[in-house]
Amino acid sequence: MTDDYQPDREPVVQKESGGNWLLEFLLFRRMITPLIVQAIFWLGVVASIAIGGLFVTSSLQAGDSAKFGVLYGGLILVGGPIALRIVCELLMVLFRIHQTLNEILERARRSSQS
Repeated sequence: MTDDYQPDREPVVQKESGGNWLLEFLLFRRMITPLIVQAIFWLGVVASIAIGGLFVTSSLQAGDSAKFGVLYGGLILVGGPIALRIVCELLMVLFRIHQTLNEILERARRSSQS
């Protein structure tokens, strides 16, 4: 058996010939959660930028008495998207592991048939 797995390449999901997307979705063979995680990430980035910007602008308008608001807003602007990215990547790792295990299973099935 030749091992053509290359860890530096992104795994490719091979579609079965004649596969029906709706049937695969209904039988839980096609995952939709990765798409939802990506959407949540981008919505979270927009929300972090908006909330951080509001903190910074409202603190600057308040004057010297709200220095911590500028600092807190800056942390939300920078740290919010980074923290959200880490959480989303941890979730996506589970789906990448699932995808890779399915690929390994398919290769094992093909090699045992030949």
